[in-house]
Amino acid sequence: MKTPFFKFKPQYVEKIWGGRKLQTELHKDLPKEVKVGESWEVSGLKNMLSVCSEGNEKGKTFDALIQLYGSRLLGKKATPSLGSEFPLLIKFIDAQETLSLQVHPDDAVARKKGYKNGKNEFWYILDSEKEGFIYYGFREDIKEDSFRKAILENRVEELLNKVYVNSGDYFFVPAGTIHAIGKGVLLAEVQQPSDITYRVYDYSRTDVNGKLRDLHIEDAIESLNFNKTAPNEKANGENNILVENQYFRVRKFQLTEKLCVNYQDTNSFVVILCIEGEVKLDSKNSSTTLYKGETLLISADVNRVNFESEVKAVFLEITL
Repeated sequence: MKTPFFKFKPQYVEKIWGGRKLQTELHKDLPKEVKVGESWEVSGLKNMLSVCSEGNEKGKTFDALIQLYGSRLLGKKATPSLGSEFPLLIKFIDAQETLSLQVHPDDAVARKKGYKNGKNEFWYILDSEKEGFIYYGFREDIKEDSFRKAILENRVEELLNKVYVNSGDYFFVPAGTIHAIGKGVLLAEVQQPSDITYRVYDYSRTDVNGKLRDLHIEDAIESLNFNKTAPNEKANGENNILVENQYFRVRKFQLTEKLCVNYQDTNSFVVILCIEGEVKLDSKNSSTTLYKGETLLISADVNRVNFESEVKAVFLEITL
């Protein structure tokens, strides 16, 4: 492998609830006069494959890189069960308006419906306007018939936890949890590689053709956890671990001096999201600089990486 570092071209997704913060806050080169809701940073989904943006492999799609390098790129944790598929999806999301109330299925429900996996996800809040919030789970246990009645009466929001958020807050959102990102919130998202979303309520919004957007009530009900769900704790864990489960681990680093991280026993690729400042990475006689809003994939065959910044830098490290 000629380089241990891979940068990919962001893929922008227009959304009726999107805005321009990906440009103003994260320095993305957005298309003009478009409401952009998502920037897909690293994706192995067939309809949205990431493309290498620089270096010796510039222009190659992510699946081509995986076919070429296999476990040297993804690591032993990824390749046995997933073959040539990338097991995560990394995004930035700009909610200029509140998203629909929605739910994602777990692995079992998703496979029953013909999909490969469900969608557990993690949010790290990058910016929040005054009184920015998220909806997260039910305030109390609820019966299915009561939930259906609330849908008909347009009062589902009354049943949910409304959590006001600030920059630096983070949440694991398990599959089955009803949720929505509120107006004015910019965040980074780490999730299973799935684009399955079942909308429950959408504020009677219309699409670009003036039609009401589809709801998916029966699929949502089959997927929902109807139990009371308290939002996650917001305190840092051991070794800066924000979340760690069977799908992914996310750590946060605040870099004020040189740091060497040993990845020899990780057995997995590593994704770095720079969320403040800039950071230089060195390994195997290769080096690159990552700026705020940029994302980098480190191949699994890298043993050590040196991180260094002349100014304060903050980055998220994502791995299996």
